[in-house]
Amino acid sequence: MTKENKPRGSSVLRSVSSYRNHVKNYMSESTPHRLIYKLPQSKNEDASDGQAESMKLDTLLENYHIKADSLRAALKIQLEQIHQASRALNLCQSMQEFRGSREEVDAQKALLLSTERKKCIDQELQRMGICVQNRVDFQPNCPLGTLTVSHISIPLRRDWVNDNINKTDRIMYYFICLLKYRETVHATHMVTSDDGKQAGRLEFTNYFQFTHLPPDFRVTLELYSLITGREEIPHEMKYHINGDSLKKMKCGTVSIGGPSGLMDTRFNMVGQLDICLETVQRTRFNFEKMQYIAPVQGVVILNFRCCAENASAVKESGLLNVFDDSKVPHVWHLYYGVLAEGVLKFWRFPEDIQKEPLKVIELQSCINEHVRAESEGLSTRNNLIFLEIPNLESSENTTYKHIFSADNDEEYIRWVDSLERALHHTRLWRVDDGMKTGSIAL
Repeated sequence: MTKENKPRGSSVLRSVSSYRNHVKNYMSESTPHRLIYKLPQSKNEDASDGQAESMKLDTLLENYHIKADSLRAALKIQLEQIHQASRALNLCQSMQEFRGSREEVDAQKALLLSTERKKCIDQELQRMGICVQNRVDFQPNCPLGTLTVSHISIPLRRDWVNDNINKTDRIMYYFICLLKYRETVHATHMVTSDDGKQAGRLEFTNYFQFTHLPPDFRVTLELYSLITGREEIPHEMKYHINGDSLKKMKCGTVSIGGPSGLMDTRFNMVGQLDICLETVQRTRFNFEKMQYIAPVQGVVILNFRCCAENASAVKESGLLNVFDDSKVPHVWHLYYGVLAEGVLKFWRFPEDIQKEPLKVIELQSCINEHVRAESEGLSTRNNLIFLEIPNLESSENTTYKHIFSADNDEEYIRWVDSLERALHHTRLWRVDDGMKTGSIAL
């Protein structure tokens, strides 16, 4: 028997069958009616499969053309920026006052970013084209996640720091980090060797976020450096502020465009590293393809977060019998369960979901991959489901099983499928607190 709480405090005893009828009536009233047609099996299944495959290919091609048009527009912008940066470099190098200046370094940086972004867009277009040729979806599938990078620290060589800490070298190093994933390229601010030698490390405090990542993502971190002479011409003399105008500055012939006007950046890659879901909990990595052209140790410390992006992707609701072993003899309670946001909650009635739930289970704390339970030793009931979690109240390494039972095979299959997909989703992107976080030395 179940008891329903009325607004005025009265209670009505109900049989289990009347309770189920009450829930079904409530759900039918709150859910729009749908007409479901069950068509007879086609005699020509090959033709039906071919039609479905053709529709799938049409959708793939449509998505490809939309994404490709967007990338080609972005590619056009990067090409224009490459021309602009090249013209700025030509202008700086044609004037004695701007050779080796910060303005020239900024133009070198702009040329580096545009060139690398163009390369990544070209590679993404090529990847998408190969996927379409093989009739494979080029877009990421669930479960998706987000990688956030908030701080990058690169130690400098100790011998170089000791030799230069108390003197001003005529040589200046400029450093910048690029983080790449497919067509997306994030760039840090520039840091000089003067900035780093006091602390003994290069500090990049930028905040970057990569969204809609599949579990097999691979983000590349690259460190670039530019070596140039220290700027010695004062700002006033460089811009002729004291009387001379820019028009009076002697300059050589400047190329104003065209293929002959394009230039290559003088920023060179020092090292790179790939970051993936399998490596985010490691604490130390070395640069790959290390080029010893700058006074860095080849190690990077990276602060990041990695978490599931759409925990509500899997949803389910319905009646479940919940096993209660806190009483003797053990009893079963018929509850209304809702799976959403990676959490399984239970109420007495569906209309109670605005109230505090009677039972809550966080799927991120579950340690079992499969939820089908054997009935032997548990109950004479069929269609058993279990969720196993660590027993935090015990000093020993023990676990506790939450046991449920579905009323029929159809509901059982539905709940098993939803729970196992949700467990798989949360497990892919989970650490102790449901979020991959920490420090990683690259």
